[in-house]
Amino acid sequence: MHIYFFDEICYDFCNTNEGVICMSEPRGRKPVIDFWLEGEGKLMIEGWARDGLTDRQIAENMGIGMSTFKKWKRTNDVFGASLKKSKNVADRHVENALFKKATGFEYTETTEERVFNKITNQFEMVVTKKVNKVALPDTTAQIFWLKNRKPAEWRDRREIESTEAIDKLDSILTGIREAAKKQQEITEE
Repeated sequence: MHIYFFDEICYDFCNTNEGVICMSEPRGRKPVIDFWLEGEGKLMIEGWARDGLTDRQIAENMGIGMSTFKKWKRTNDVFGASLKKSKNVADRHVENALFKKATGFEYTETTEERVFNKITNQFEMVVTKKVNKVALPDTTAQIFWLKNRKPAEWRDRREIESTEAIDKLDSILTGIREAAKKQQEITEE
């Protein structure tokens, strides 16, 4: 006899003489979510969320379906809050990296070479050069940052607040229509 969990309910499965699998009545236990709410299970979920995994990837790692994952997120405050908190950590890291790229930064580039050490009779990595460098601000990162932080001033398409241009186009179209009408009247005479 084997025990399996489906939709959070435990079932017993057994093989009959003809090789057909039969299912007993559900036992009604729901032990699966308990593992993910505390201890090692909770730490695993938080780690996956901090690493940037999507909800679908986390559900796959947990061995549950996406519908069950969504249900747990909706119905269990501890589960949902833990995911949200951990995802915020990852989001902050990305925001900080984007800001750093947009504004530029300084860093030290270290070069190492493999050198044979006659004393130990082994090869080892030795620092041969350190150079201080500057990463210039990246305009693409700046544009992305500004479009998201100040969309009213930096979005690609702006709303026209003045009807002056529309009024001018209307007067041009009206003039064209009148000229076409006069031309038609002249040709009809």
